[in-house]
Amino acid sequence: MSDERLLLSYRETRDPSYYSEIVKRYERELYSYLRRYLGHAEMAEDVFQATFLQLHLKCEQFDVTRKLRPWLYMIATNKAIDLQRRNKRHRMLSLDGSGKSE
Repeated sequence: MSDERLLLSYRETRDPSYYSEIVKRYERELYSYLRRYLGHAEMAEDVFQATFLQLHLKCEQFDVTRKLRPWLYMIATNKAIDLQRRNKRHRMLSLDGSGKSE
């Protein structure tokens, strides 16, 4: 079954076996991509989890005329960018001192 058909089947039935198969197909390559992109294993794991949560939450928005792989990578990349922005803001606040305004 194609990736796209798996997602559509999951969307229609909410059968977790379809979702699990998608995760299984992409876990190694997507985690490796995130590990290289972020340069940090724990951050890559967090983004990986957030990506597949987003896939679950937004599967209704998947365009059936497109391929799943680029959509999944777009979600992962956007989640990674969001995490980097949050971490950058956190580091900037930490460098400011106590975080209290005077």
